[in-house]
Amino acid sequence: MFILYGLDSCSHCKRAINILKILKEKHKIPYEVYNMRDNREKEYYKKKNNMRTFPQIFFYKKMENENQMIKIGGADDLERLVFK
Repeated sequence: MFILYGLDSCSHCKRAINILKILKEKHKIPYEVYNMRDNREKEYYKKKNNMRTFPQIFFYKKMENENQMIKIGGADDLERLVFK
């Protein structure tokens, strides 16, 4: 499952969400979108994920003994991963 932390007004976030929609339609890969509601939340995720911009995209993989969160990056990184 992909997880995207984003902003409502962000064009890169919208582009990434469109890519995730394609992945869900073609490959049945689910995704979740979390939009930042205020600056405090935005700053929290910047620090937590060690990323300065949005979107912040991760791949969440459930495993038997532990769960793994793989950092994808931003919209350009997702696009490279999916289309190249």
